[in-house]
Amino acid sequence: MKIVLATPLYPPDTEPIAQYNKELAKRMATQRHKVTIVTYGKYPEQIEGVSIITTDKRKFSLMRIIDYTIKLGKETKKSNIIYVQNGASVELPILLITSIIKKPFIFFETDTNALRRAEKNIFLKILHRAVRRRARAIITETPPLRPEILPFSAYPEKEFLKYEANWDAYIKTLSKITS
Repeated sequence: MKIVLATPLYPPDTEPIAQYNKELAKRMATQRHKVTIVTYGKYPEQIEGVSIITTDKRKFSLMRIIDYTIKLGKETKKSNIIYVQNGASVELPILLITSIIKKPFIFFETDTNALRRAEKNIFLKILHRAVRRRARAIITETPPLRPEILPFSAYPEKEFLKYEANWDAYIKTLSKITS
């Protein structure tokens, strides 16, 4: 399956949602899916077997959105499904693209900062609701963050086993939604 992951945040961004997007792409690629990430940034962390297409965040905002929309549109044409992370800089392009190219998408409503901004701004709220209505499915939860390995502490083996089990269940749930 050809999957496009449309996200505003991806490492080297340090927000937890950026790490989540990297882990999600890595795990989907190990499931033998062809994964392409379309994101904002300059020097994204690479993942074996995953293509990463970026739009420079330093561009003037209108030019940045146009560039991102064009890149996302090209990748969307080749995909079976799109995974869309919430945030206005991705929500607007995906609405425009899926109005023209009828492709299904899964909406990951997991960036709490973007959700707070959408609640405070009427345009962002309308945009967010429109994306929710058009989505095939809405995902609101993520697996827990990766356990920390601390110096002078025992390796958190139980936490890592739980972490892996949560991700395995999460990927199975996504597979059911996309098939």
